[in-house]
Amino acid sequence: MKFGQLFRSRHNGKSSDRRPTKPAPTRKPLQLEALEDRTLLSHGFGADPAMFNIHYNIHDSFNNGGFANSFLSQELFSLANFGLFAGLNAGSHGSVNVNPQVSSLLKEAVSTLNTLGSSLTTDITSLGKATTSTLPTTLSTISSDLSKAIGELNGVADLLPAFASGPTRQAITTLASSIKDISSSLQSVLGTVNTISGVAPSLTSSTLSTVTGGLSSLLKSVSGTTSSLAGSLSGLTSGSSASTLSLLQAVEKDVAGSLSIVSSNLNGLVSSLSGTTASSASAAGTLLNSILMDVNSSVGAINSSLITLAGALPQAASLPLGDAQSLLSSALGDASSSLSSITGSLNKLAGQLPSILGPTMTGTSTLISDALMNVGSNLNTLSGTLNDLSGLVPTLTKPLLGQLTGILGSTIGGAVGQVDSQLGLLNLAGLLSGLTSGAGSSSSALIDSLFGLLSQELGGIGGLLSGTTSTLGSTLGSLGSELGNLLGSL
Repeated sequence: MKFGQLFRSRHNGKSSDRRPTKPAPTRKPLQLEALEDRTLLSHGFGADPAMFNIHYNIHDSFNNGGFANSFLSQELFSLANFGLFAGLNAGSHGSVNVNPQVSSLLKEAVSTLNTLGSSLTTDITSLGKATTSTLPTTLSTISSDLSKAIGELNGVADLLPAFASGPTRQAITTLASSIKDISSSLQSVLGTVNTISGVAPSLTSSTLSTVTGGLSSLLKSVSGTTSSLAGSLSGLTSGSSASTLSLLQAVEKDVAGSLSIVSSNLNGLVSSLSGTTASSASAAGTLLNSILMDVNSSVGAINSSLITLAGALPQAASLPLGDAQSLLSSALGDASSSLSSITGSLNKLAGQLPSILGPTMTGTSTLISDALMNVGSNLNTLSGTLNDLSGLVPTLTKPLLGQLTGILGSTIGGAVGQVDSQLGLLNLAGLLSGLTSGAGSSSSALIDSLFGLLSQELGGIGGLLSGTTSTLGSTLGSLGSELGNLLGSL
């Protein structure tokens, strides 16, 4: 299990009776006219190595879980000014070369997505017939179907850039990133299936229907999304070239599909665990760790998808005004809607944790509930901002398109950094739940008491961080990394 840095920003979650609250800041109206003009340059960048460095620095730093928020924001801001599609020079070319190798790989991705959709439909039928004794076998089949698709999609995404060159490679690299985003979102679904597998042995006939019903709804949604994404990608394989607009639309739909899958996954996790209660302290620790791994996977897919979106949208500034407005409206609307839904699911999960974990982990569940709501709060803020920006799109003129994409890069960069920092509390809880899994009742109660005290004190600590956030955040981040490594070795 990989863990991100811990406690890298001050506590800014929802209010509770354990800490003083501050009124929410008033959002100022967005005014594009007052901003610096960041319209894309009209000439092509070619295969500029700096563009690849920006792209890979962001994804490598994110995947390693060790980036600084300021670094990520700076990289995304630069990426927004250039755009990963800058080399396409849509004004004069307006198309991307799709050679036979690229086309073949895209067809493989299409086939994988269609096969997964069909397999999940069959799995849903099996879930409807499952009993407490046959459920583990059905869950194993679902896990196998998801794992196979994840591996194949990652393989396609890894190979695509190698078969493109010049300006086209920039576009294909971003398309590959969006395909990997789909894979990441499916990985979060696999995490939910694994979580349910962990509680399956303790299910009774009365709780079985709740679990299978929630999982069936999740798989139905994922099946529909993957089939839709297959149709979108197949449109890029019909000839030797694809228009810039159609490729941008495919990337946007991949990102929207990834966020939609994550949204469905978290909702499915909440529905499936509804009414479930851990039978012991050891079982509660194991279940909590599975839930946190699932949430980490989900948030990782969200961040990766947002990074891809920030890299693709700047090229909209070089499209005809009507096409650009349509693309931006769709991208911002889809992302805002999914993030809002994800926030709701995280808040529901936070509310259910005390019941799910049972009385042996009261303090732990309180701390984790706060951390989950902090993550949800940041995503909800981003959802609102993207919705505000979407409202501006119909009134945009051509010169202002570049300004809007510049805002998007900065906004998404800051949001990704903030969301990542909030995962620190979740990762710390995962560490301690792993350490206490199987511990005696007295040891488990002691750790839970410490969690309760920590939860109470974090609010007070947050008020002292205004002048020392950077230094303390760095120190605690290093500590969190070491603790995460420790948990992974247990």
